[in-house]
Amino acid sequence: MLEDKEFMCWLFEHYGRFIWYTVKKFCRRTDLWEDIVQESLLRLLSCIPRLRNLSEQKLAGYIAVTTRNTTYALLWKEEKNRENCISLESIDIAEDGLGLEEIILQKERIEQLAKACLDLPDEAYYLLTSYYILGYRTEEIAEELGCPPNYVRMKMTRARRQVRKRIQEQNKEGIL
Repeated sequence: MLEDKEFMCWLFEHYGRFIWYTVKKFCRRTDLWEDIVQESLLRLLSCIPRLRNLSEQKLAGYIAVTTRNTTYALLWKEEKNRENCISLESIDIAEDGLGLEEIILQKERIEQLAKACLDLPDEAYYLLTSYYILGYRTEEIAEELGCPPNYVRMKMTRARRQVRKRIQEQNKEGIL
């Protein structure tokens, strides 16, 4: 009976081209082919006792399924890793010297703020966006609405309280 190392050498000699063919069939990314072949061989290595007892036809099927599943697993893992990566080109690095972690935290806060503002009443949303995003002064907003500046300030204070309350609720719920 062949030892495990000899058995794997025999297996790769007889089925190596078949393994490569299977990898190429299920994966178009040439940079992953070698990794998939190696990972497939590692998985097959852990099943040597089972492989020894299979007929040639069942062995070929087992190798094909193992290689295919390994391909799918590594492609899925690569996709997950890519989703978790942030391209440095996609981040506008601020000139005030903020670090990457600070930029990410700032973006998370902005997303949280935007989510909290989604369901605000139209008037509150208009006041906050006019003041904070468009840069209008309180007097300009009051003139546009045809009301006194004190009314605008009071309404903005209430709108800010609503947003703050919604953010606190989101944090309690673990949404962001």
